[in-house]
Amino acid sequence: MLFISLTKFKTKPTLEVTNSWHKRVDPVLKKNNIRMVAAFWTLGKYDAVLVFDAPSEAKLLKFLYDSSDFIDTETMSAVTESNAETLLG
Repeated sequence: MLFISLTKFKTKPTLEVTNSWHKRVDPVLKKNNIRMVAAFWTLGKYDAVLVFDAPSEAKLLKFLYDSSDFIDTETMSAVTESNAETLLG
């Protein structure tokens, strides 16, 4: 399942902060079979857009709760255009 997270950093992003976050969350992602498909830093209301591929909503939700001291997110599930067209019939 694909998920898109609109993300705001809780502290000023520095190389040290992002490295610390990756050091902590990368093993959790791997353990829960979650893959970060893409990460984009953005201008505007959100600091970053993260795209995840996770086996379930529950697994991703747990991961996001565990990351909540670093980031705030607004997360939504996503389907590819071809999958959406299939659903339309």
